[in-house]
Amino acid sequence: MFQSTLIQPLIKQLALILKHSKNSVFQPEYIVGANASTKSYIKEQLTTYNGVTANLKFTSWNNVLQIIFRLLKPSNFVFEYANTTTTTQYLYNALSETNFIAQFPEISNYYSKDKRKQYGLAKKINHLFEEYLRYQPQLFKQWQTTTYSPKSPTEQWQQALWKTYREMLQQANLYDSYTVLETIYNEMSINSDRLIYLGEKLPCIHFLHTAQTTTSEMQLLQAIRPYCTVYLYSHSVNHNSYNKGSLMQLWSNAAQSVQTDSTLQQIEHTASAHKSTDLYNLQQSLYKQTEPISYIGDHTIQIQGHYTPFREIEGLLNSLIEKYHTTTVHAKDIVVYCNDLSNYIPAIHYFFNQPKYAIPYCIFGEYNYHTDTPLQALSALLAYRVEIMDPEELLILLQYPCLNKKFRITDIELLRKWIKQANIRFQYEADQTQDLHYISWKNGLDRILLGSCIGQQEEYNNDLLLLDVAEGATMDQLITFRYFVEQLYNYKQETHTDKTIAQWILYTQELIEFFFIVEKEDELREFCKQLSDFYTNSPEVHDFETWQMMLQPLLQNSQESIPPTLGGITFMGLKQAQVIPSTFTAVLGMSYNTFPTTQQGISFDLLKDIEEYKVKSRKEYDKFTFLNLILQTTDTLYISYLSHHPKTNDELPPSILVEQLIAFINQKTPQQLTVVHHPLQRYSTLYNRQIDLISYTQNLTTIASEEIITSSLVPIDTPKEFIISMTRLTGFYIDSFKQFYNYTLGIYIEEEQDTLPTAEPFELAPVELWQIRNYFFQHHIHWYTISEKDKKHHLKLLKAQGLLPLNHLGEVSIDQAFSKYMPLYNTFFSLTGENAPIQTPYQYNYTVEDTIYYIEGMAPIKNKQYCITAYSTNTNRIILDWLFTSYILLKSHLCDTCILLFNKNKELKQKELTLEQLDNYFSQSEWDNLLHTFHKGIKEFTPFYLPYEINEYLTVDDYIESLTVEAYLSPYVAKELYKPYFLNNKELTTAMFENYKIMFNLINRI
Repeated sequence: MFQSTLIQPLIKQLALILKHSKNSVFQPEYIVGANASTKSYIKEQLTTYNGVTANLKFTSWNNVLQIIFRLLKPSNFVFEYANTTTTTQYLYNALSETNFIAQFPEISNYYSKDKRKQYGLAKKINHLFEEYLRYQPQLFKQWQTTTYSPKSPTEQWQQALWKTYREMLQQANLYDSYTVLETIYNEMSINSDRLIYLGEKLPCIHFLHTAQTTTSEMQLLQAIRPYCTVYLYSHSVNHNSYNKGSLMQLWSNAAQSVQTDSTLQQIEHTASAHKSTDLYNLQQSLYKQTEPISYIGDHTIQIQGHYTPFREIEGLLNSLIEKYHTTTVHAKDIVVYCNDLSNYIPAIHYFFNQPKYAIPYCIFGEYNYHTDTPLQALSALLAYRVEIMDPEELLILLQYPCLNKKFRITDIELLRKWIKQANIRFQYEADQTQDLHYISWKNGLDRILLGSCIGQQEEYNNDLLLLDVAEGATMDQLITFRYFVEQLYNYKQETHTDKTIAQWILYTQELIEFFFIVEKEDELREFCKQLSDFYTNSPEVHDFETWQMMLQPLLQNSQESIPPTLGGITFMGLKQAQVIPSTFTAVLGMSYNTFPTTQQGISFDLLKDIEEYKVKSRKEYDKFTFLNLILQTTDTLYISYLSHHPKTNDELPPSILVEQLIAFINQKTPQQLTVVHHPLQRYSTLYNRQIDLISYTQNLTTIASEEIITSSLVPIDTPKEFIISMTRLTGFYIDSFKQFYNYTLGIYIEEEQDTLPTAEPFELAPVELWQIRNYFFQHHIHWYTISEKDKKHHLKLLKAQGLLPLNHLGEVSIDQAFSKYMPLYNTFFSLTGENAPIQTPYQYNYTVEDTIYYIEGMAPIKNKQYCITAYSTNTNRIILDWLFTSYILLKSHLCDTCILLFNKNKELKQKELTLEQLDNYFSQSEWDNLLHTFHKGIKEFTPFYLPYEINEYLTVDDYIESLTVEAYLSPYVAKELYKPYFLNNKELTTAMFENYKIMFNLINRI
């Protein structure tokens, strides 16, 4: 047995033994205990030492147990292995035994009325029994002895349950992990021939003793040593060498040496960092338990705080680039450990594939989560709640390729549009007396199907409001979609009846056969085979939720580890990590309450008071991992954590391990190790003012702005004639960035997609209130002056469209809307009269250079009067729209008066404009200049942006600073504005401010 605090000397010893191995080329050398990253490192090191790594087989402890079992088991052993799913169900069945329920009522009362609790308890007990087998296998032998008396009531009911469970397995000719261990020990005591055979087939095992190895596992290795050679490489800490309370003891409880009868060869370890550095001094202090030599701040120990995991990866890149510029560091010498690796993978791919700094890297532990596999589709079908029938979740079902293939539904966005128009929100069939049929699936699908067949958009049979949206080829989609929804509803209705396991298996198989093309899906065929593992002879019935719990292990996410392309920086998960030596070690995610892992115990766990079980907990292993990170780094140790809340800016503490490390370094030292806190955004000016903040984006700002602008924003050829809407014209002056992306570059920055609503509104939100207001203005309806018959008609129409709450709340909502907008309604209707204005088309032609622009639109006009409202928080666009439209209508003599009702300082204001007054507010020269600017913006980038919440005039500095406020920024502005060339380019920023000033002054005249 070889023992060392560092892993490097152990690998060197392994290489020496392998070099002199006498195994034949047909007999592999088994190396047990290495994970994927450690395996790669060991192979690399063995190649360095021996020049070859052929004939090596890396395997796990459980696989070695199975190998030993197969070599030692009697020839008449014919039982089949019971997997976790099978053993859990047998424990579940054992909990239902009459004798157990009668003998332990205090236990059975917990789950007697809830089968889901019973199955959940069976899963926990199954895991506990596996842990008992690892830490106290003798406990099961004691439980089999008739004279053994349990030490507590908790042990008594577990013993009785285990005995019942074992009897069930034997009757079914199955064996579990306990049978494996029992058979090995029995055969070793009675069968010398099998032991000789074991020695021939397994002559040698190299066992890497990690912190999670138990004494019982080491005892088994000790037992087979007379028959096959076992080399133990103990990566642990000898606590007798360190004072009580030292960091070496505090952080290495999980890694104490396990006592064996083999001779212990202590391999000397020395600090691996270069001398005269802070990291080297720290390592020496940990080994020798002395106070650190004066901290000099040479950046070999770095601790940095960030707001988000995304920024943690960017901060790491900053530090690595600085390292590359000052020293020679190879990418393969850098190892990065991420706490909860999945949170960092997107940022890793983004930042380490930068065009200018593309650094090679590999990620151990990255998985392909196949969320569109048949098993995932089946899981989603089983989990779909028919009591609610969520529209968005149903569309997600149809996006699984296997379901799509079966039902040939190709246009999901078309279905989304239909569902929204038909106001489908909740349940298949609903109570008509409560108006719920307006939002049900059956009503909505009938509206679409009948409307499309009859070709009307009106009431049918005095109740159903038809909706004509499908025709031609889309009718096939509609009919198939309706069939899918009906059959899904019918199948899910069957889940309301309790069934036996055999009946649930039959139901699941029928579901699979209907919704999938089974002959083309290997996963589903294998799944159906696995259903035979369930015990089907029990007459006991179970509800559907319990059956789902039983199926859960078979329906886990289909995931495959992505084999990393070896070479470059190594990224791996921090939890359960096996630390490998490196020149530059980074550990990310060392945040408060996330590392070390806190593990909650189970009240009936018989191991919770056993010392070995406590010191080998996840929490203790995480501490040892952190200690290893420090000791096995040769040049730089980099630590980061989330130091501030990204929304509230509250300061957050680091992990207690980082706190202890800082306190240990800073004791009695004149210069203190401090945390470098990074700002929320990479473009913060702090990077220009604080020397301890390094950002790779600083290098990009030195590139000539003209070069970037001319390469990305080149003028384009335009047609000689343009037809544009008023919305596009006004939109240009509000946000020219968006116009440039959408119309010039043809790029659309997609906003977050709205999901379909799942319930009717209980009360109107501001957006819905605005829709109601627009409906009444559009139809020229004054609620308090129309007849009761008309009121019922509009209520029905609005409920069917999903604009009003159902039942009597619809009338209440309309009253609330009129109460809020009463001053606006009274003024508007007094100006327009009883009859609605007529939507009048207009066109305005304007020539700029060689291009003719046709500005077209519709305006509500009555008695040569144009009147619109802008009663909202954001009036800038509506004011511009009214001003430009008024200019065209007055110049074209389509109206004599233009009126705007708008909200200013929370008061209703009225603005009236005539042809005689027009020049005072909007002169011909200003109109010409604006259209010339628009023409220029059609061809090339022209920076306009008007923050809609700014009501007071700002100076240029205040204006630019206001653009850092997220609420004022459109995504198009953000994408362009913070490119390095923009704010550093005086010409662009000056032009944007001048344009802002023009638009602000124009709007403020109203």
